[in-house]
Amino acid sequence: KTVIVAALDGTFQRKPFGTILNLVPLAESVVKLTAVCMECFREAAYTKRLGTEKEVEVIGGADKYHSVCR
Repeated sequence: KTVIVAALDGTFQRKPFGTILNLVPLAESVVKLTAVCMECFREAAYTKRLGTEKEVEVIGGADKYHSVCR
C-alpha cells in the first residue's frame, strides 16, 4: 500500500509541530517541499507569523503567515 501524508513539520517558532515527526522513522522516503520567500523570493522552508497571538495553533492563510527563508 502507498500512504501519502502532507503536514507541517514545524511551528512558526521552529519547534516540532505535534507528533507528525513520529512518522519519519516509519517512512521509506520523505519529500520536503518548500515555498517562495515572501521577502526575497528564494526557497522558503519556514513560516513567519504576522500577528501577536501567543497560541501555537492559529488558523489563517496569507493574512496570518508568510513563508520565509533563513
